[in-house]
Amino acid sequence: MTTAAMCSINSMVMNIGRDAQDLVKTPSSPAEAIAGRLRAAGVARAYGFPGGGSNLALIEAFAAAGIRWVLTHTETGAGFMACAEAEVGDAPGVLVVGNGPGLTSAVNAVAHAALDRVPLVVISDRYTEAEAATTGHQVLDQRRSEERRVGKECRSRW
Repeated sequence: MTTAAMCSINSMVMNIGRDAQDLVKTPSSPAEAIAGRLRAAGVARAYGFPGGGSNLALIEAFAAAGIRWVLTHTETGAGFMACAEAEVGDAPGVLVVGNGPGLTSAVNAVAHAALDRVPLVVISDRYTEAEAATTGHQVLDQRRSEERRVGKECRSRW
């Protein structure tokens, strides 16, 4: 199974809220940990066009944490919806995309978030190093790709 990668804008990284520990005492998976922390930060909805893999586990974890999943037609649309949610609310927007082309399709929304200082958390599938070595399908250095686009450091966990 692929691992979840996280690129964040304006310091909205995985340590979003310390209260997350109260919601998820011992998460059984990275998806549960992510969903718990986002919920603790006040996130009510997540938007996206998932590719599969760990994103499917994340969508299930969102439901368990009380975060509504909004399936969109495109990654770009999902990104702008997440940005709009963040701009009118008190929590970061959350965008979930597939690896490779899924992440690159979100570039306009990610750039908008960076330029307008919108708190946007982008979660993408990615291949592990071992998986990437055995396939040529949708392989790209996602962290480096997004860092070049927004001029911020992107971080990966798990």
